[in-house]
Amino acid sequence: MKKLVAVLMCLWMVLSLFSCRIKHPNDNETDTTGDGTGDQECEETITPGDGTSDQECEETITPGDGTSDQACEEPVPPGDPSPSLNDIGTQMFEAAIRDEIGVFDERLGEIKLKDSRFPSDNIRLGECEILTKAILDVDGDGIREYMIRSEANDSILLRYYNGKVYSYCFDSKRFFNLNTDGSFYWVDSYDLCDCTRGCSQIVFDGSSIGIKEIYRIKQTSPYDYGDGDHTYFVEGNLTTREEFMDYYDSNCRDQEVAIFSPLDISCAYPVSSEEACEIASRYWGFKSGTEDGAAGSLYLLKIVILEKPNRDTQGYRVGYQWERYSTHVIDSCYAQPPSSVTVYKELIVDAFTGTVRDYVEPETGENR
Repeated sequence: MKKLVAVLMCLWMVLSLFSCRIKHPNDNETDTTGDGTGDQECEETITPGDGTSDQECEETITPGDGTSDQACEEPVPPGDPSPSLNDIGTQMFEAAIRDEIGVFDERLGEIKLKDSRFPSDNIRLGECEILTKAILDVDGDGIREYMIRSEANDSILLRYYNGKVYSYCFDSKRFFNLNTDGSFYWVDSYDLCDCTRGCSQIVFDGSSIGIKEIYRIKQTSPYDYGDGDHTYFVEGNLTTREEFMDYYDSNCRDQEVAIFSPLDISCAYPVSSEEACEIASRYWGFKSGTEDGAAGSLYLLKIVILEKPNRDTQGYRVGYQWERYSTHVIDSCYAQPPSSVTVYKELIVDAFTGTVRDYVEPETGENR
């Protein structure tokens, strides 16, 4: 009997040994982390007609935490701005303004931005007391450019291209009243009784800049009453007044003039020029760029820096300015230089506290 029991026990031990060495066929598919999850791919189909599109995404599940990271690729509509390039461009522009990097001038090669010169008076940008800026896409490629304007209304355009910042200079007569779509107006003489003026568009070919003419008008008086004294050209071709009006209404009527804001190359005060103008805007109750009109005239209201802080004022002298334009033209009021510029009101914004006080005329002692 004892022998029989011993034999049975030996047989049971042998069978147990062999059963431990058997491998389950699905063991290779088991996650070794013990959380029952693994890498997987998912395909998501969205019902057509609901404004969305089919997309495929690859889902990676992080071992042990039950969460997943998705990398879904969605098509970007043509013409949409690239946030990454715009962000990089903005950082490069700001670095150039701080003198941390150079810019590539079309005439001088690589220079510091402060050494760039405005064309009409040959003044270095770094020597200009009052500067303004506008940030907009001038050529319609979805990437914004940086326009800097001097007190004499000359302009320097900064463009980010191929990892570099390029600069281009414009004379105030050949480039004024920039529109938000990047088109701009020009005039060959300030004698509006005998001049040619027009509207053009900036274009780029690599790092080179070009100008494409949209239209031009040869005029013999500041006004256009349809009396036959003006000559009209569209894209370089001579047209009648009626053809010009049709073209302008179809292609240019919705253009809006760009509004510039103050730019500080360096600021040693707690309140910047731009902040001073915002304080003045709230104080006066209107925004820079507001339009008003009466009796054949359009008034563009602007808030501008007239003087930077100094030892005497310790504040920004800010002006409430009117630019007057004639409405007796066939195209935009802004297609001619303003007939007059008037500073209507002034005040002082403290450069340290931002408080507002009246500006007192030094010679007369009167408030403005």
